[in-house]
Amino acid sequence: MRDALLRDLANLPYKINMTVDTRLAAALLNYEYIEINHHQNVWDIWSSIMQEADALILIAPESDGILLTLTKMASQHKALILGCKEADVALFGDKMATYLALKAAGIATIDSYLLNAVTTFAEGKYIVKPIDGAGCSETYFFACQKDLSDWLKNTIKDKKEGYIVQPFMEGTAASISCLMQKGSAYMLSCNQQFISVEHNQLTFNGCLINGMQAYSSMFEQLANQVAAAFPQLAGYVGIDVILSNNKLYIVEINPRITTSYAGLSEATGLNVTALLINSFNSPSFKMPTTAHNLVAIHV
Repeated sequence: MRDALLRDLANLPYKINMTVDTRLAAALLNYEYIEINHHQNVWDIWSSIMQEADALILIAPESDGILLTLTKMASQHKALILGCKEADVALFGDKMATYLALKAAGIATIDSYLLNAVTTFAEGKYIVKPIDGAGCSETYFFACQKDLSDWLKNTIKDKKEGYIVQPFMEGTAASISCLMQKGSAYMLSCNQQFISVEHNQLTFNGCLINGMQAYSSMFEQLANQVAAAFPQLAGYVGIDVILSNNKLYIVEINPRITTSYAGLSEATGLNVTALLINSFNSPSFKMPTTAHNLVAIHV
């Protein structure tokens, strides 16, 4: 994701400031950066860079409140945040709050419950995941009620707080990559996701950008439905969905750059970072015609 941003920004008239772990600096010989080692306070360094910047693009997971903390920090400075604001990061970084907000807006989503609030489970398949998880981090699949009950009894025990449980929905895992601004959505691509299960745990293996192009009108309609319901969403937004029985259900909304961003410029034939910046700077922003190239991203 970072490298995709750098490739796009290299063709734009901006000075780039970024940080990199000193152990990984050799991979960035063609760019200017600030090295950080384990003795330094990275938060202080990030705050200092933010203070000097005109605009900021944050790449971080929701896990452990990292994205929210960075967004709050960025909000204290004058720089334009080229992404979602604090309230939206807080809302969509919480999967239970996201579920309730989507239900209230009448948008199809997967039933979700706080794990520590459920006392009995009907027979069926289930998914358990952290409330603030990113991707498939700590996301578990259970093929039957007994497997879930055994896991709760023998593994997680009294550590149920911080997780949600959902009935497993059969279907195709997919995602929408889009730009949002002032209640409008501009779809960049609709992607098939590759997810595997091993030892009851889900793993995200990558995606095929534009792999769901046959359903593009459905995906675009859903993206616009989300933008209309949450008009404060801004910048790049990723929407994870399940296509089940020819209907789309939202799994989660990512108020940040997602893995798909790594191949979007190649897939669209456009400088996606330039589009992102223009969506904030141009009052009359319009989405240009995009290509629909297939691009595979493996992680």
